[in-house]
Amino acid sequence: MTHPPVFWETLLRLATASAERDAAAGDLAEEFVAQASLKNEQFARNWYRRHVIASLYPMIAWRLRRRVRRFRRNGFPTSPIDERGVAAMDRLAQDVRYAVRTLINKPAYTLVAVLTLMLGIGAPTAIFTVVNGLFFKGTPGVDPVGLVNISRNLNGRYFDLSLPVIKNMRAAATTMEEVAGVFLTPVAIGWADSEATSVEMSVVVTANYFQTLGLVPSLGRFFDESEHYPASTGVSVITHSLWQSRYDGVSDILGRSLHVNGHPTRIVGIAPESFNGPAVGIR
Repeated sequence: MTHPPVFWETLLRLATASAERDAAAGDLAEEFVAQASLKNEQFARNWYRRHVIASLYPMIAWRLRRRVRRFRRNGFPTSPIDERGVAAMDRLAQDVRYAVRTLINKPAYTLVAVLTLMLGIGAPTAIFTVVNGLFFKGTPGVDPVGLVNISRNLNGRYFDLSLPVIKNMRAAATTMEEVAGVFLTPVAIGWADSEATSVEMSVVVTANYFQTLGLVPSLGRFFDESEHYPASTGVSVITHSLWQSRYDGVSDILGRSLHVNGHPTRIVGIAPESFNGPAVGIR
C-alpha cells in the first residue's frame, strides 16, 4: 500500500493544531494515494511535498499571531535577573554610543587618548623585554642551576676578575666542572665593506666560554685554546642576528675581516640563533 513520505507527514502533523491534525493529514494522504494511482509514486511524493510546504506558511503565521496576541494580553514573561541583564546591556550600549560620538567630535582628544594608550602599553612592554632578557630569561640549552657568577667585592662594589685570576681558578678548581671568563664592554666596530664605524655592545670571553655553556655554533666554530692569548691572531664570533642583519645571512661569512677597536679580527663562527650573550643588545 502506498504511503505518504514519513518526514513530510510528520512535519505536517507537528505544524497543525491538534484538533485539525488527523483531518488534515488524512485528507492529504487520500489525495496522495489518488495521485499515485493516476500517475506514479514519485509524482505523488513531489505533489505531497509541495502541498505540505504550501500549507505550512498559513499554519505558522496563525501560530505566531496567536502567540503575539497572548503576549500582548499577558505581557512577556520576564524574571528579575532578565530585567537587570537587559538594563545593564542598555546602559552599556548607551555608554559605547556616547564614547564613539565623543571621539568623533573631538579628534584632538582622540589623538591624545590613543597616544597615551600606546605609551602606556608600549613602555611597560619594552621595559619587561629588557628586564626579562637581563635577569629572567635564560639561554636556551643552558641549565642556569649549574651556573654561578664569581666577581670581586671591594667595599660593596663588584669588579670583574682579571685574566690571570681566572686562569688560576680554572687550574685549581675541584668543585666546578669548568671556569670561564666573560667581560661586557662597548667596542668600536669597523666594517670591512665600508668606512663606517659603529659602537656595539660586545663581550670579551675566554676560549672555553661557549663550550662551558654547552652551545653549538650555527656556522663555523668557536674559539680554541691556541687563540686564547693576546699574541695570537685576532678572531671573533658574531651573533646570529648580526649575521642576518649586517651580512644578509651569506654563507661565505667565515674568514671575513672585522675591526674591533681598530684591531683586525677574522670571523670564525656564528653563535646559535637563540643566543645573544649575557645581556640584551650583544652583537
